[in-house]
Amino acid sequence: MFFKNSRYRKQPFTVTVDAKGHRFKSVTLRVTPETSGTFQHTIEEGARLDHLAYRYYKAPRKWWRINDANPEFFSPLDPLGSGVMKTVRIPLG
Repeated sequence: MFFKNSRYRKQPFTVTVDAKGHRFKSVTLRVTPETSGTFQHTIEEGARLDHLAYRYYKAPRKWWRINDANPEFFSPLDPLGSGVMKTVRIPLG
């Protein structure tokens, strides 16, 4: 179901039953890993997490590592956008 390098590949599955008795198979929540080392980056207008991931990891699909290192943001879109500049942590490695 997932690519071999997906961060969800090893997550266990669960089955949920809705009010009508329909069964849905889904992946359980992934535990956010501890971030051992980080550095700070100030988000500028027009920034995107995939662009930051490419800049620091040379892999735009690793944007989720930046999101994992910043649990105070509920959504990956929270640190982005116009207005007050926000600083995010970028995990090392």
